[in-house]
Amino acid sequence: MNILEIQKMNVWFGGLHAVSDLNMRVAKGEIHSLIGPNGAGKTTVFNAIMNIVKKSGRVVFSGIDITNKKTHEIAALGIRRSFQNVHLFKYMTVLENLLVGYHTSYEIALNVKKLLYEERRAYRKAFDVADLLEIKNRLGVPALLLPYGVQKVVEIGRALMSDPKLLMMDEPAAGLTESETEWLHSIIKRINSELGITLLLIEHDMKLVMGISDTITVMDFGKKIAEGTPQQIKEDERVIKAYLGEVIS
Repeated sequence: MNILEIQKMNVWFGGLHAVSDLNMRVAKGEIHSLIGPNGAGKTTVFNAIMNIVKKSGRVVFSGIDITNKKTHEIAALGIRRSFQNVHLFKYMTVLENLLVGYHTSYEIALNVKKLLYEERRAYRKAFDVADLLEIKNRLGVPALLLPYGVQKVVEIGRALMSDPKLLMMDEPAAGLTESETEWLHSIIKRINSELGITLLLIEHDMKLVMGISDTITVMDFGKKIAEGTPQQIKEDERVIKAYLGEVIS
């Protein structure tokens, strides 16, 4: 079963055809990576899914056509994303940043009993997320005092607070050290296996991509040039020529 289907997506920026007739399916429960050279159109695809940029074509999420829905409506259906550049509240603690990701309804805010219940539930959720991401000992630390790699993990945690069905991550390993990338590898696998969340990643670290992905889609100049398992992508001559440069062992 596919959780996300993109059908003939096109995005234009003036005379630039940023995404050209893209068809892509993301299976429920998998880790799906979107790779390609800089400028291939990968982040534009993320923005088009969330309806941040204008597009043509069709996007279906969990059987619902979200092509023309507003960004907050799409998020409410269960899609969350993290960004290449960290967007934390730097003077707030890790716990406070996590709690920002927990959303309650306006009706609950008007009901004191329900509000207290939801507040306790939010704190329990934050502790559970922190435990999963191995940052429980950092909950009281202001975000600006954290190493960059930990800040990126906190941003992932904030996205997890709302129990997404699909988590889109834009270059989560960018700027990380080798040891931080290994830590991220284990975290992504745990999010997928323990929480059952489908993940769609944009990433340039090929060791990470090949090590965690079930399916990989490759873009170049706005077009999909290949799709398949990591082994198939490693051996695809079009991908080697356009992006990899050599076969990855």
